[in-house]
Amino acid sequence: MDKLFAVFLLTCLFLSCGYEDDGCGYSRETRLPAGYNLTLSGGTLPGGLNKLNFPSLFFGVAYNEGAAYKTNDAGASWERLNIGYDGPIVSVAFADRNNGWITVGKWDTTATILRTTDGGETFTEKTYPSFPLNFTDIVRATDGDLFVKIGTHGTDAGIARSTDGGETFTRIYSGIDNNVENLKIIRDTLYFSDSGQLISLDKTGRELIKQRAPIYGIENGLHVVSPDRMYIADYDGLFETRNGGATWENIYDREAVILGGDLREDGVLLHLEAEECTHSSGAYEVAQFGVIEEDIRFGPEILGQWIYHFKASQYLGDGRWALLSGENEFFVVEAE
Repeated sequence: MDKLFAVFLLTCLFLSCGYEDDGCGYSRETRLPAGYNLTLSGGTLPGGLNKLNFPSLFFGVAYNEGAAYKTNDAGASWERLNIGYDGPIVSVAFADRNNGWITVGKWDTTATILRTTDGGETFTEKTYPSFPLNFTDIVRATDGDLFVKIGTHGTDAGIARSTDGGETFTRIYSGIDNNVENLKIIRDTLYFSDSGQLISLDKTGRELIKQRAPIYGIENGLHVVSPDRMYIADYDGLFETRNGGATWENIYDREAVILGGDLREDGVLLHLEAEECTHSSGAYEVAQFGVIEEDIRFGPEILGQWIYHFKASQYLGDGRWALLSGENEFFVVEAE
């Protein structure tokens, strides 16, 4: 089974394959690979949704600052959550189809979480006045511990932990100087960037990694194979370390997005900018998909068209991905 062809299929579907030529010299055709299934689930979602949180294959939430929608059938149908809150939705973490937490913004910067135990039918508001800034990112460990990012800027920013389902939080990390960003939890280890450094903590806040990152943030994705081998993607390219972040190699020098995956089992899907071309209707970017297995490999074709960066993606495990396209379409990808 050639994962590269599955990557090419994604490119075709998201970049409207089927035309003879895009005017920039790139021909396009749709080729369905053996061993992969890609399903458009439920058609087009409301515009503007740009984040996903799926605790399982069938149940998940797609959201943005103004609204959140849930699915109980892997995206075949969607229902808007009755949040009943006027402030912006910042981040969502569900444990299962019933229990979830949403961090929201308040103008007075009081840290606030909305808690549901009935799948979003009702929410209870909980505030944390001892914290000086809004909670932003929220992630959940496999044992149920919750972690939140406190604000973004300055030494008041940081990371806090809850061991009681969000009733209380305890600070485990304080910001260095500026821009604590992109909190992620990977195999119960915390990763984030702070003032241009990639930092990793265990659940108690003990520092595991603190290395100068090759780029300022990790907005376009971080993939951890092991504490030594990691990948970071950003507008400046795809970077790899094999020594825990002590040194980084730029292995792809154009904009890259990590869509998630498991390097040992299913590969790690990538969305890449390949080059630009000029057309009578304007400048185009050429999108290319790749996969990291033991080494990075690229799709068999590059396709000229406006590049649709996926607004959200999540690897669900067991050879499955959830993807939200730039045209608000929800897809499930499955590798047999």
